[in-house]
Amino acid sequence: MIIRGCTVSNFGDTLNSELIRLISGITPTIVNNSFKNTNNAPIYMAIGSVIGWADRNTHIWGTGKMSITDQTMFTEQPHAIYAVRGPLTREQLIKRGYDCPAIYGDPALLMTRFFNPVLPKKYDLSIIPHHVDKPLIPELKKEYPNAHFIDIQQPIYGFMTEVIQSKYIISSALHGCIMAYAYNVPYEYKKFSEKVLGKGFKFADFEASKPYINLDKLMEVCPFKRS
Repeated sequence: MIIRGCTVSNFGDTLNSELIRLISGITPTIVNNSFKNTNNAPIYMAIGSVIGWADRNTHIWGTGKMSITDQTMFTEQPHAIYAVRGPLTREQLIKRGYDCPAIYGDPALLMTRFFNPVLPKKYDLSIIPHHVDKPLIPELKKEYPNAHFIDIQQPIYGFMTEVIQSKYIISSALHGCIMAYAYNVPYEYKKFSEKVLGKGFKFADFEASKPYINLDKLMEVCPFKRS
């Protein structure tokens, strides 16, 4: 199974492989936009703001757009769209003439079905900088001297454990917000720099999805779940 997504060491992107393994029983091959699909094989998309990399062989499940202005690469309907991250992504696809169901949810939310330990709270406040904001940590520690800092590039189960152990989270990373929401940890999104791509679109897309998220439905339409 081939998954097209970012190959950067970063929680949301790294989680693709593990979540798909848990759902399907198959460890996928992750490729980025430089991969040439010369055999017209089916390629899946799940976690990530990479929908602009889709083509006519792409199966889209829970993926989102990076920004309001990014150009989609594909010029024809993807093979299938099962769900998208949020209604802002769906609106942009419909404007381009593509069929897209009103089924929403970042697939990372489904990790609570596979990893949901009961753990004591250790951190009154946790800060999750986006990986591009990590150079700002020394200054952020001055602003939040008593906060715990969670590394979004650490192994995924360590990251989720620290999220669960937090009482409140401030994050400049989308999946810091998404996993806080998934594990019922109060959170806020805060922009620490201008380096995070998308000008806030992906955060707004996720927030707009929350009234409509149905994880049972999201799992039901998953194209690679075990039968």
